[in-house]
Amino acid sequence: MVRKSFFLFTLICLVLSGEYLYAQSDTLKTYPLNRVEVSTPIQTGSNLSTSPQLVITKNKFEKISAFQVSDALKFFSGVQVKDYGGIGGLKTVSIRNMGANYTTVAYDGIPVTNYMTGQIDIGRFSLENIEMLKLNIGESDDIFLPARLQSLGGSLNMITYSPFISNKKSDLNVSVKAGSFGMFNPSVIYAVSLSEIFTLKAAAEYLSSNGEYSYKQTYGYANDSVSKKKRQNSDMENWKLETNLYGNFRNGGKLLAKIHYFDSDRGIPGPSFYYQDKNAGERVKDKNLFSQLSYRQPLHEKWEFQTNAKFDVSLTDYRNFQLNRKDEYDQKEYYLNASFLYKVSDQLSFSLSNDGILGTFSSDTISNKHRTSWLSSFSAKYQTSRITLTGSILNHYASNSKSANTANKNTNHLSPYLGISFRPFESRSLRIRAFYKNSYRLPTFGDIYYSDVINSDLKAENAHQYNIGVTVNRSGGILFPYLAFSLDTYYNNIENKIVIEPRQSQFKPSIKNHGEVDIKGLDLNIEFHVNVSRTITAEISGSYTYQHVKDKKEGQTLILAYTPKHSGSGYFSLKTKWADFNYSVIRSGKRYYMQIEEPEFKLDSYADHSISIIKALTWDKCNIQLSAECLNLTNKQYEIVRSYPMPGRSFRFGIKVNY
Repeated sequence: MVRKSFFLFTLICLVLSGEYLYAQSDTLKTYPLNRVEVSTPIQTGSNLSTSPQLVITKNKFEKISAFQVSDALKFFSGVQVKDYGGIGGLKTVSIRNMGANYTTVAYDGIPVTNYMTGQIDIGRFSLENIEMLKLNIGESDDIFLPARLQSLGGSLNMITYSPFISNKKSDLNVSVKAGSFGMFNPSVIYAVSLSEIFTLKAAAEYLSSNGEYSYKQTYGYANDSVSKKKRQNSDMENWKLETNLYGNFRNGGKLLAKIHYFDSDRGIPGPSFYYQDKNAGERVKDKNLFSQLSYRQPLHEKWEFQTNAKFDVSLTDYRNFQLNRKDEYDQKEYYLNASFLYKVSDQLSFSLSNDGILGTFSSDTISNKHRTSWLSSFSAKYQTSRITLTGSILNHYASNSKSANTANKNTNHLSPYLGISFRPFESRSLRIRAFYKNSYRLPTFGDIYYSDVINSDLKAENAHQYNIGVTVNRSGGILFPYLAFSLDTYYNNIENKIVIEPRQSQFKPSIKNHGEVDIKGLDLNIEFHVNVSRTITAEISGSYTYQHVKDKKEGQTLILAYTPKHSGSGYFSLKTKWADFNYSVIRSGKRYYMQIEEPEFKLDSYADHSISIIKALTWDKCNIQLSAECLNLTNKQYEIVRSYPMPGRSFRFGIKVNY
């Protein structure tokens, strides 16, 4: 404990001393320099937030060799991505080890849901149509949001590319990527201006891969025998189609109407261990269609209104040919939100948000079950140049169908949030932030019915989050145009934590309550840009996470499986007039796939290195971009989930054309 306190104290002293040196430099003698034009990406105001806000924009996706949303999230501190291997493998995101069900995943501000598993497979979302990923740990300081985005331990918002057409009538983006393991990924995005008010955007994307990557199979704990095998039943094929209608009305109203269709057919590679290689036999076909509408309208100089609506239908066809088993699942959701924002002044504002949700779930063996939920939140925000203070109270009411096999027929819970960020020194950019948040999560229908054994006794989770941190965000002059630093320490306590653990099949996991889980940790983020010369700019970024998780179960104190104490990531990007050169790395310490720290249950640490080169060209009216990537450069074999080997060294090549 003394070492941890000393480490935290030392880091804060370093930040304060850096601020002092910057302040002292103002008194030095200055000399005029020749004019130099400096261009740098627009930075977000995440350092002003009362809780950690992590942002990755489109210009960084290629620098970190991110292909899917899950790839980009691995570079966020405090975020765990469970990856079952390959492009088509299941991928889920957990914030500070609270579990994937504690992260609200939103698509253009409206939540994405899955009643069947209770988890969102973020691997289904590519980055081709994504402009920005914004992850809030705790709660966003933007209080004008649907209540559902405030209800859990954090939220991930995927913001799609919004066409900006100035003097052009249309905009066309075409890209093709191909790579190892039979990967082929063409996409097209077309936007056209229909009038001064309306813009139409259509996007289509196809992705396929045979998923047959090689790996080494070890037999026995003592590594007595090793053979080389090829991953089987890891093929996948999917289509994505999307249409968006944007409206910018003369009275200030803004409209976004969206229809999205996703069609997937993939194999489910089983675990590979010892003398058994269960790589074949299971397949899943998914069809998902949702339509959503968002409208925002200023009513008065002090009032603003927004409404969001969504209809979502998903069909899943699961086949296990080894067991001659077939299951079909059908889920639907109807969602409606209405929110009001009242600005008392430039500093003080209030909001009221109400969400109504009706979800249904059924299968071959389960009759139609439904749950009606009402979420109501009242939020307040006070902000000046030196202080940001936000608070909210959220009421969660849920009513299950009478036939639902659950211990929580009806429930009502109040969840408070309070966050503060302040700048102690007027002339310096150092800010201190802290927040407390309570969250309440009911077992999903997937938790209750999805396992082979119905879990009717599953209890609701009750979580408490505490966070305190410091941030610095400033310019260091011409040489260092951008400097950012953040350090957050946190403590999470979860009662009746619901844990999902893979068994013989990742499609049929084991689901159970744990007594109480304590999570203590530290997140560190550093980023700076360097103008090496007039034509060369370097970007350097790094993140580190320390976590210590204890599961208090039946008088015992155990660890939580798949939780490394130390993990981190980083990237280095060099932008020149010839091309952009990028390097990225993801590092994870040792983990245990059981709740006991014994050598036979250990998963080794690993580091995944990637490099890429990007060349931009202009030909006539076309902007062309060529890219080449090498992933897992050192061909390291590792597992994020036990017995699910990740791909070794692979290559990707791409071309993008904007006209």
